Amino acid sequence: MKFGLSLSIFLLPHVGHAATIFALAGPNNGQPSNSIGYAGNISYSTAGGVSEATVKFGSAFARAYSNCPSGSTYCGANAIASFSDAITILDADGILQANVQLLAFVSFADGFAASQFTFGSLSRYSQGSFLQHFTAGNGLAFSGSVSVFASDFAPWDPIVGSEDDRAHLTVDFSVLNSNGQPLSGFRYSSDSGTDYKLAGGVFVAPEPTTMMFVPVGFLLMVLFGARQRRHILKV
Repeated sequence: MKFGLSLSIFLLPHVGHAATIFALAGPNNGQPSNSIGYAGNISYSTAGGVSEATVKFGSAFARAYSNCPSGSTYCGANAIASFSDAITILDADGILQANVQLLAFVSFADGFAASQFTFGSLSRYSQGSFLQHFTAGNGLAFSGSVSVFASDFAPWDPIVGSEDDRAHLTVDFSVLNSNGQPLSGFRYSSDSGTDYKLAGGVFVAPEPTTMMFVPVGFLLMVLFGARQRRHILKV
């Protein structure tokens, strides 16, 4: 019996940093929410409850408002926005400085608001400038997230108990040499394809996902040959 084997090619993606983006707006009682997985704005509203979230790479905003109308028993709302990315300096070593502005505001004690920025091994809930060393060709990962929820602790009262909470985060970057001075003449890229406008550098759009070619027909021949050899040995 003869077996015919055809040569097939599988494309396997190269795994590295993964850029992500997400925003959600909805009630905070476990019911379905509105969400997006791309840069943009999403909103939710019900009687007395409103929330919205806006996100793009490098920026996130969320707001939730709750003020139940008379006779209502629930009008809570929440919102979340987040992004993650990585910047790679292609041809220089140095220091990447993240300049972060963030705010988390709660109008009354029964609400919640948080803004968080993570940069390499650093994680911060306060604004400021944060530094991470890099080497040429190795990406530095970062992420930002904001979340809020609001509820009316006195839904029977149209005035008392209302809540209006907000959170936002923005970040931009600077590139420094090992002495802490501005670096120039470098090329850079980002996993998301976002140009973060690094002063002194030239943005290079990332290439499509690197693909690894695996000749499946060859693998099948190897496996089939091994099986045949085992059969011969048994005989």
